[in-house]
Amino acid sequence: MLKKKQYVCLNCNHIGFPKLTKKGSKKTEIFWWVVATPIAIIYSIYRRIGSKKICENCESENIIVLAKKN
Repeated sequence: MLKKKQYVCLNCNHIGFPKLTKKGSKKTEIFWWVVATPIAIIYSIYRRIGSKKICENCESENIIVLAKKN
């Protein structure tokens, strides 16, 4: 079972789980799935490769994994 890791935001000191953001637009991706499937596949891969974890509170990319206690 996969456990989600908690992160600490270095900007706002929020401790919690990050949000995942993707490059590009969901509307554009849907458009390409309707119009041209091969282009849609490439665009979907592009969006997933460019995804980033950001702070759920202030949306900063300046976050680090919270260390686990043993």
